[in-house]
Amino acid sequence: KGLGGLRDRLKDAGASVTASLSEIRGAKGLGGVVSGLAALRPAAGIASSSLKGFGTAASGAAGMVGGLGIGLGVLTAALGVATYGIYSASQEAVRFEANLGRLNMQLKGSSREFMTWARGMGLAKSTAADMGATYSTLLSSFIGNNDELTKQTKEIVQATRVVASATGRTIEDTTERIRSGLLGNTEAIEDLGVFVNISMIESTNAFKKFANGKHWDQLDFRVQQQIRLAAILEQSYARYGNQLQQNVMTKQTLLTEQLKDIKLNLSQAFLPIWDAILPALTALAEGLATVTENLARFSYWLRGWDYDERTQGATESTIKQTEAVQDQ
Repeated sequence: KGLGGLRDRLKDAGASVTASLSEIRGAKGLGGVVSGLAALRPAAGIASSSLKGFGTAASGAAGMVGGLGIGLGVLTAALGVATYGIYSASQEAVRFEANLGRLNMQLKGSSREFMTWARGMGLAKSTAADMGATYSTLLSSFIGNNDELTKQTKEIVQATRVVASATGRTIEDTTERIRSGLLGNTEAIEDLGVFVNISMIESTNAFKKFANGKHWDQLDFRVQQQIRLAAILEQSYARYGNQLQQNVMTKQTLLTEQLKDIKLNLSQAFLPIWDAILPALTALAEGLATVTENLARFSYWLRGWDYDERTQGATESTIKQTEAVQDQ
């Protein structure tokens, strides 16, 4: 009765049926098979009786475990509903904080100067931090001087802004295409009218300035990247100028950037709350994880399974035992 007899009944049923099936496999001739089948009938009765007992015991187990499972489910759902709103509201501020951190690591003491400059261009704080962090990370691979890195980051941001204004594309789309071009990918940036294939780069003034009479393959990575950057800037300014277009797209972008600032400001209002409750939520989640793992272990125990072996991998000794059984 109850949980104590649950596994015993499963073993009894399995042993009875297995013994009868063994007789059938070892039977000789039709008579032997008939005899084996006859022996299987009482075994099936034992199995049926055992399964009825199993149902009774399982019902008792379900009554105890089910209540716990429902309680945990309700608690987890309530926790999710309570935190999802704050989580969603704070994510814009979380991303901005991360991007600003990346920008600080790349530009070091010049990051505030860059942000002030970018804000003066009409960029939202989130856009400025994202573009600055993205471009400065790429440029730092071949520009070691911090002042030069800041200057070139401003140049490529300005070029992005000009190209987006002239082509009617969003700043995000233009940034991604120019970033792709800086990495040497030719297809995406070509839609902007800027070409970074080697034959085109070798025809630019940037190549003549930095190559010193060498072929592209003779240049090291740093020089190649410096030429690629200068070629992108050269082509962008030659095609679109160095000033924003006075068109609806430019005005629309200015409005969009202001709306982004509003969104970020509202998100930052929730960030301190989210930061304050995260340790408590993490501790609660760890406790729930422990309780639910024990519930899973109990279910595995009922089935006669080794939870650790099935969820964490087998040990060397376990593998050897398995191989020994298979060799018998």
